[in-house]
Amino acid sequence: MPLTQLFNVPTWLPSQRFCRQSTAIIDQPALLQPRSRKLQSNPSAASVSTSMDTASTDTASNTASLDEVSWVEPPALVGSSLRILNWNIAKNNHDLAWYRDFTTLLRTHRPHLVFLQEVRLCAQRRHLPALTELAWSFAPNFLDTYHQTYSGVLTAGVVQCTRRQSILTDHHEPIAKTPKVALCTEYAIAPSGDQPTHSRPDRLLTVNAHLINFVELKKFQAQLDTLEQRMADHDGLIVFSGDFNTWSRSRWHCLQRMTQRLGLTQAVFPSWDTGQIKRFLLSPPLDYVFYRGFHQTTTTAKVIGSITSSDHKPLLLELTC
Repeated sequence: MPLTQLFNVPTWLPSQRFCRQSTAIIDQPALLQPRSRKLQSNPSAASVSTSMDTASTDTASNTASLDEVSWVEPPALVGSSLRILNWNIAKNNHDLAWYRDFTTLLRTHRPHLVFLQEVRLCAQRRHLPALTELAWSFAPNFLDTYHQTYSGVLTAGVVQCTRRQSILTDHHEPIAKTPKVALCTEYAIAPSGDQPTHSRPDRLLTVNAHLINFVELKKFQAQLDTLEQRMADHDGLIVFSGDFNTWSRSRWHCLQRMTQRLGLTQAVFPSWDTGQIKRFLLSPPLDYVFYRGFHQTTTTAKVIGSITSSDHKPLLLELTC
């Protein structure tokens, strides 16, 4: 039975059709290693957004309590080079054209980390065929009860993250009355071959953000303040990526001031490619990647302008430690 019938939801009323989600995270179970140890934790911790949760997966339903889940220590990212893909896919991940574009990107560029915004996930199957070879975590911000699909942000990697946290905005966008979401994930980065073997792995914090739209500036700033506080608590490497909805100069200035306070550097793309990044008329770009503790390999940075399966273009870049 469709959820609209079960809950008697009027499908023509967006504020009733789109339901705000909790801070629970859905994980990809396919890449879990054999069971090795048990982590004792509070079963309610999976829905707490004020602290980072150790990465978990339930291979049956993805919703079991933490006391029932077996855990392993995920492997570290190895080497001094980190390839990144950032893309707002406009909920098109069930479209064949998008699937072909995305799998071509993965096969051609082999990113270590993938940041996707506006991902649509079936509420019943919770499966993404294009990502079967990557470990991923998905943070939904709302459930479409008519189509029975979640929408949110997804971070994928060649290794599983060690910790993750979903942060929903307190404020809602108009009409549908839904919040926006950011997904924080942590990874261990092992020393590269030219470093001493006894060196401790660095901790990389990634923040995959979709910033709130169609609201007054103070609500946009409130989301930035929350994310800034989370990144300020981390003293290691950072990648801050996503769709920032900076369609006005005032929004863009808020973002720039925040990244400067955190010591983040904006990724640079060739001038021709920069012009292909999503924007509204003459506004600043909407999509960015910021980083700390890395150096950018500018010769490999590119915007894939030939792709039309989303109204945003994929951003690709390489960072070195």
